[in-house]
Amino acid sequence: METKEIYETLFIALGKFNSDALVVAAFDIMQMPIVVTDATFVVTGKYPLTPCGDEQWDANVVGKQIESKYIDIFLRDNMWEAYGNDYVPIYTNWGYFAEQPRYACAIVDNGEVLGYVSALATGFECEEWHTTAMLLISRAFSIGCGKRYQESRYGGYLSGVLLQGLLAGEFKNEEEFDRMYAITGETLKPGFVLMSVKTRNLMNKPFESYIGSKLREFISNVLTVVQNEKLYVLLCGVSDGFDKQQSFRDAVVYLKTVDASCGFSRRFEHPYPLTTYKWQADKALEIGSAIKPQKSMFHYDDLISEIMLSVLKEKAPLENFVHPSVVRLSKYDVMHNTDYMMTLKTYLSNSSDKAATAVQLRIHRNTLRYRLEKIKEITGLENLEGPAVLFLYLSLLVSTNPLAEPHGK
Repeated sequence: METKEIYETLFIALGKFNSDALVVAAFDIMQMPIVVTDATFVVTGKYPLTPCGDEQWDANVVGKQIESKYIDIFLRDNMWEAYGNDYVPIYTNWGYFAEQPRYACAIVDNGEVLGYVSALATGFECEEWHTTAMLLISRAFSIGCGKRYQESRYGGYLSGVLLQGLLAGEFKNEEEFDRMYAITGETLKPGFVLMSVKTRNLMNKPFESYIGSKLREFISNVLTVVQNEKLYVLLCGVSDGFDKQQSFRDAVVYLKTVDASCGFSRRFEHPYPLTTYKWQADKALEIGSAIKPQKSMFHYDDLISEIMLSVLKEKAPLENFVHPSVVRLSKYDVMHNTDYMMTLKTYLSNSSDKAATAVQLRIHRNTLRYRLEKIKEITGLENLEGPAVLFLYLSLLVSTNPLAEPHGK
């Protein structure tokens, strides 16, 4: 089909303000069966509805989410990697689809993935113009879907306006938030935790909307939204120890299966201002992933010292904040293969309690006394107690932090 004809067919369909008309128009252009989904893989359109003899294709039902086993196939066969960052149409003829090829293209509006359109190419001769046609079809859907998305976003749906607005800091004050909250008619139970979720494989970022929909199957009373290439999950009505509940543990297991990492904010009682807790969740994810890449779940309070140091490091080199005595002690450890830095840090973190320090280090109290005297000798410090040790302790945090440059060279 000529490009001019493709445009004319799509313009006519768009003029009908009917998504089903666009699906039929896509079929008329491609002469192949068409399926359209939203970003969470809920099928929003399909034509024709009659079976095609393809198990996965025929399992697609309008109004229902694509079965998980097929989503797993998309991930296993690296379908998202084929898209790249430009979301151009792709012809999937490898892996599971080697004998059942498809054309597929993301429906994108202002950089945000709203959904996907696919054409079943099994048994059809594929020509170069098909790729151009799929791109134009996806753009037509982005116009149609974009209109509906904006209407839903600003028409009072919580996930569209309230959560997006909270994350973006769009509310001027708590009163403004309360007014919008009242309009939504939604009920947010007090006791909140914000999660920042990101897939480790950056090519899988469109998959994050789907992850949000799956999390809602495990955890009730949650709100999800994708913003700035991250999935944000607002847990509502949670109490202390929520992460010990079986439903939450099941959700964590699922996140691990899709190779996702997440940062958790502190628990809070009111969602305004959410930007504070967004920063906490984002920093927990960023710093936790950097220093503990083998893990996938990171709580803000567990990383507070590392996060403080990362912020400090953005302002000036960390060595500017290290006590000279700590520098000497670090060099001594390197030269003599000792561990006095950790001994001193443990001692100060236990508020100079010798008994607790000996237990934590698993050494005799006499051994600890020897080490402390040796530390005084090396550093020239006469007193390891009192208010003056605060700077010393902060210096030890800097020097023993994975984010800091080594001082023992």
